[in-house]
Amino acid sequence: MLGGNRPAAAGMRFLVFIELAIVLAIFIFDRYLPISKTPYLFALGWISLRLRRLGWRDVGFVRPRSWLLALGFGVLAGLGMEAVELFITQPFLTHLTGRKPDFSDFAALHGNLKLLLVGLAFAWTLAAFGEEMVWRGYPSRRESWIGTVVVASVGARNS
Repeated sequence: MLGGNRPAAAGMRFLVFIELAIVLAIFIFDRYLPISKTPYLFALGWISLRLRRLGWRDVGFVRPRSWLLALGFGVLAGLGMEAVELFITQPFLTHLTGRKPDFSDFAALHGNLKLLLVGLAFAWTLAAFGEEMVWRGYPSRRESWIGTVVVASVGARNS
């Protein structure tokens, strides 16, 4: 019985190398992708889970015990992160570089409520679901905690 799973294990190791090659290609050709690399990595993760006969629950995507507590914590954490960015990080970087943030990419949103709402829905969906699954959820269940730290660090620097 010991050798009974060797072909399957060898196939999974081969699959990991293919996945790593695809991830590497996505990072190398990132500048040519029309949008963030997150949807491509999400699709790769979804396919990978299906090939392994796993679901999103297997990588930690479950409903919270209390929606109110989860939403409250999320709002407080978001406000805290925004406060740190607005009052600490941004002024520090402005002082360090001598340049203020350039918001010219958002000029099309000024006075266009419909485009603003579509943009917010897309950004929030991508950030809330895509990035959590791609940069933290999937790697943390697939490999060691060291791999998760490395992937999350690289992702934070490149997203």
